[in-house]
Amino acid sequence: MLFTNEKMTEETIENDFPKIVIDLKSQLAKRKMVETYALQVTKEEIEMMARRVIRMQLAQYRVYTVEDEELEKYVNEMMQQQESMNNLIDRVLDEKIIELMKEKITIEEQEISSEEFRKITEEKK
Repeated sequence: MLFTNEKMTEETIENDFPKIVIDLKSQLAKRKMVETYALQVTKEEIEMMARRVIRMQLAQYRVYTVEDEELEKYVNEMMQQQESMNNLIDRVLDEKIIELMKEKITIEEQEISSEEFRKITEEKK
């Protein structure tokens, strides 16, 4: 990385390393879940996600209604760009993984005092 990105220095790599490790672990866990549970993404799911993303982007500019033809034009443009497609696929997979986790994980609530909470959070640092 140091050789391919001139903006990267040993210092920035050292500072960013903990974040890089967390991101890498997250990617590996995601890949393992996709493989283990045979998660797949369909073209329809990608198109639906593209519509949601476009509507959210337009809403940022206070555009809350858009004609179907115009929306489909934006969807098609978005799906022509490989980076956008990868992003859309990742977002669909993220949602599928979250739903899977909700099904598989049981949350056990436990009441603790504020002192116990502080103690637990200090141990995690």
